[in-house]
Amino acid sequence: MSRQVIESYRSMGNSVGALEAAEATRALPLTDTQLGEIWLTLGEIYLEQRQWGDAGRRLEEARASHPSDAGLLADLGRVRFELGEVESARRLADRAIAIDPSNRSALYVSGLSRLEQEDVTGVLFLRRVAELAPENGATQYHLGRAQELAGHLEPALESYRVAIRLLDGEGPAQAQAYYDRGLLLEKLERFDEALEALRAGHAIEETRESAVAIVRVQRRAGIGGLSI
Repeated sequence: MSRQVIESYRSMGNSVGALEAAEATRALPLTDTQLGEIWLTLGEIYLEQRQWGDAGRRLEEARASHPSDAGLLADLGRVRFELGEVESARRLADRAIAIDPSNRSALYVSGLSRLEQEDVTGVLFLRRVAELAPENGATQYHLGRAQELAGHLEPALESYRVAIRLLDGEGPAQAQAYYDRGLLLEKLERFDEALEALRAGHAIEETRESAVAIVRVQRRAGIGGLSI
């Protein structure tokens, strides 16, 4: 069974069929290179299914025959990040960037890893991703977080605003962007705008944190008749 068969299942959205086909292929007499291709395909499928542990194992096996594959290193970095292994994720992503400086996935993982470590240089990587994919809401949101961490507050507000627009209809993700924008506006003592953002996010997803923030901002603004 060839990789083409496996990919045909993937193109039809049949991940289960693709996995079964890939696993069956492992039993055939294969060269190391062919087997590496199967491991890589399995890793990609598990990655799509967000099965991080399985994806990591298969990608590590594929790495032996693809040591300089920037895409594989970036995918493995993403797996490590999702598993909470942030420093390992950062190293893998940086290695991928050294091979392919425009690899969006590697730049994204590197930026997120730095953000998680409160390293202000993360803004450089996420800004580059935003340049390559300006219509990606998640990228714009995390760019806003990185800009805020670096003290670039007005650019952060703009990135949050763009993220809110791009994440329209995505529920919790859009609500989080509203919330973070509202907190930053509160920090800048722009209370009316802060309340507008916080209430918009709370209308999408009611959380204790957003309710508390709304009441706090109303008190700071001296608004009577506290309400959410």
